[in-house]
Amino acid sequence: MNSEVKGNENKFELSVIGALLMIVCALVVQFVASIPLAGLLGGKYISSHKILESIAELLINIIPRILVILVILKVIRKDYKANFKINYIRKFNFKLLLCTVFLMIGFFLWFQTSFVAMIEKFSSLQSFAEGATELDKNFYVDIIVSVAVAPIYEEILMRGIILEGFLNRYKPITSIIISSVIFGAMHLNILMFLNATIGAIIFGTIYYKTRSLVLSIACHIVHNLIINFLQYFGQYIKGFDVNIISFLIGIAIFTISAVFFKRCLKRLDSDDTNLKKNIA
Repeated sequence: MNSEVKGNENKFELSVIGALLMIVCALVVQFVASIPLAGLLGGKYISSHKILESIAELLINIIPRILVILVILKVIRKDYKANFKINYIRKFNFKLLLCTVFLMIGFFLWFQTSFVAMIEKFSSLQSFAEGATELDKNFYVDIIVSVAVAPIYEEILMRGIILEGFLNRYKPITSIIISSVIFGAMHLNILMFLNATIGAIIFGTIYYKTRSLVLSIACHIVHNLIINFLQYFGQYIKGFDVNIISFLIGIAIFTISAVFFKRCLKRLDSDDTNLKKNIA
């Protein structure tokens, strides 16, 4: 990774190859860390108690991901001899947060009623989606991991570290697209690739505009929450169907949210400028 990641004391730069190596290292660390945890937390006593088994499975999903981030940050700081920090909140307010939520709702409506519906008609992915609606014994753990653990981990890794490194090396649009394609490819499924890639473009754009990882995490959580809700409970919703009306509603929500997001961001920038002038 040292030969692919270049920078100086003040700047963290990452190449595409460096990012791929970082992801490979992340997968290796996560796999290696999960083996002893699975053995330690998979005893007969724990497996015979449903609550303990669920807690153990949750820890197996959380601890390796924490180790991955810690290892990557240690490598970055050692190579650069700099105190690299993840940008959790730089530009943020609750109006921006609300805009990101509605951006994701709008995106989901128009995307699911266009690209996804078309793909499902010409592929066998419908059976995969139907199979995902079956509830298993670790339903609550699956929801927590999918809606909370995975979005937080993936945003820290893909936007907070990898995209940040790309932005310091490449043009913004190049950085966002490359990181989004890499993120989509990690899902190893055609439908999920398209969904994840286009979603990641939105996550990446929000991060680039605000340098606030909290906003991209919120956006990702809302996206996964809607998907899980429809997968597990969509069959119980009467009268809901994807059609041209839901498509147009999605476009409208997305467009309006994007306009308000831009205005809120402009207002924040203006307030920051005025504050600096007053201090000076």
